[in-house]
Amino acid sequence: MNRKLSTPAVAESLRRIFTFRWNPDKDLIAVAVTVLLVMGGISIATNITGQQDRGGIPYFIVYAVITAALCGVALPLYWTVFIRHRSLESLGMTRKWLRRSHFIQLIFVILQFAGIMGKVQFPPLAQLLPLIGLAMFIGFFETVFWRGWVQTRLEAAFGIFPSVVLGAALYALHYLAYGASPAELLSLFLAGLLYSIVFRLTSNVLIIWPVFLPMRILVNLINNGTTISMTAVFGLFGVWLFMLGLVRVAGHYHQTHTQLPITILPVESE
Repeated sequence: MNRKLSTPAVAESLRRIFTFRWNPDKDLIAVAVTVLLVMGGISIATNITGQQDRGGIPYFIVYAVITAALCGVALPLYWTVFIRHRSLESLGMTRKWLRRSHFIQLIFVILQFAGIMGKVQFPPLAQLLPLIGLAMFIGFFETVFWRGWVQTRLEAAFGIFPSVVLGAALYALHYLAYGASPAELLSLFLAGLLYSIVFRLTSNVLIIWPVFLPMRILVNLINNGTTISMTAVFGLFGVWLFMLGLVRVAGHYHQTHTQLPITILPVESE
């Protein structure tokens, strides 16, 4: 009996997941602009300013402040809350499914850790802690931008399955701005596909941040021989607090400026 009852529900779920729709709107223009800005900012920071030039200050300003904070977080927040009058929940910033998100993230973290155990040579603690801070910062920026912003807008325009695939493809392509080779695109696409699918399980950014995605970023940083000072990490922490402040301001604005619609009933004549 239960099996018979569950069959239509499963069929409906599959139909909803794989249904393609064509509903593009001006949100896609905003997404395209921010994607180009983010990729351009990363490319400038990586290939023009350089991480070591003038103590890394130009790189910090271009990458952390302009690209991540302003283009990657502030612009999506401004467009979503102030222009489109949507809540933070539409960006995946919600308490909805919070416990489920934490539980699922824990499972994937355990599986991911088991997969990298013995394959990564962790540096000394003094070098590892700054890398963890950098991975946390990058992970927050990528989660908000690529999952909460890009993927959700693609889903609204094209459906669940197309948004997962397109979001993963854009995520992989943006690593070309970091200097990734075309040969690395497939693995980056598969990684993006995984994070897109996991995010869609609850549509909550806290299902992949602050551990699941940052752990993968940390492994890449270690394998690439990346080094960063604690001073730079403190700077990133300040920018992260600034981004959280923007989220708080946007959430407060939406709460105070959103009113319930007023229904005017017709007056009956006596």
